[in-house]
Amino acid sequence: MTTAYKECYINDASRNLGAAFDYALNTWKLDIDFFQFAFSSSPLIAQFERGNPSVVSGRSGIELVRDIIYGIDKKAKSPAPSIILNRTPEY
Repeated sequence: MTTAYKECYINDASRNLGAAFDYALNTWKLDIDFFQFAFSSSPLIAQFERGNPSVVSGRSGIELVRDIIYGIDKKAKSPAPSIILNRTPEY
């Protein structure tokens, strides 16, 4: 069976996507429907689907969110940095 990702990227992709949703919802305070639409409309989604290593493993969840949001609005204000020590339900 052929898979979209090389096995070595699956954990990174999963962790980074979870971290992206966690960061978008809990730090940026974005509406989940908005972020899902923004993510699915982003040029990054095609790269993520293909398992492009620079997207699924080379970027953190935080970088994914910033790339998506700044792709929509270059003047968006990034929230103050914060550290979430526990996993949220969104993660």
